Amino acid sequence: MIAQGDLMPPFGIGADLAPFDGSDLAAAIATRSGLDQAVSAYEAKMPPRAEVAARVCAELVEGLAGEAAVDAGGVRGAHNDGMRRAG
Repeated sequence: MIAQGDLMPPFGIGADLAPFDGSDLAAAIATRSGLDQAVSAYEAKMPPRAEVAARVCAELVEGLAGEAAVDAGGVRGAHNDGMRRAG
């Protein structure tokens, strides 16, 4: 099993995902009858969160490749809001 944060570019977003991953996996293990069911429940939560993180990374990469300044604080704020919505 690979945490979604392991697949992100080096913007610190993988570190942001790690606590969510750990918390969700622990909750799934605590509330499911078996490990297979727990992992399946945990994996179901990963794609929406990873999609938000990937979108933020794409915005950061695009900004770094362009000539305009990147509003990193704004991008990170949008990331945090998206993470809360993704659950």
